[in-house]
Amino acid sequence: MSSLLLKSSAAICLRGFTAAEQEKASKFLSSRGHRVVRSLNAAQCVVAGPDADNSLLESSRVQGLKVVTWNAIQEEIRDSGVLAAMAAGDDVPLAEE
Repeated sequence: MSSLLLKSSAAICLRGFTAAEQEKASKFLSSRGHRVVRSLNAAQCVVAGPDADNSLLESSRVQGLKVVTWNAIQEEIRDSGVLAAMAAGDDVPLAEE
């Protein structure tokens, strides 16, 4: 479990998302109090999307950044009941399976 959703605020860098997925993920994370940043230097955590480059993720880990997969966040969302609490499906950035 990532426990990223439990933090009050974190600087998060998204990697490996399509433009549409990144926009939805950014909106979701921002609505949870997180700040989405573009630079790894400004990040506390990296969220890896489905197309994330493994070498970039490993480099992020070496720099001391926590790396969490988007799949882990999706599981945490499902497990925590966040989906049930959200009104519209468009507000939830879940990738189609």
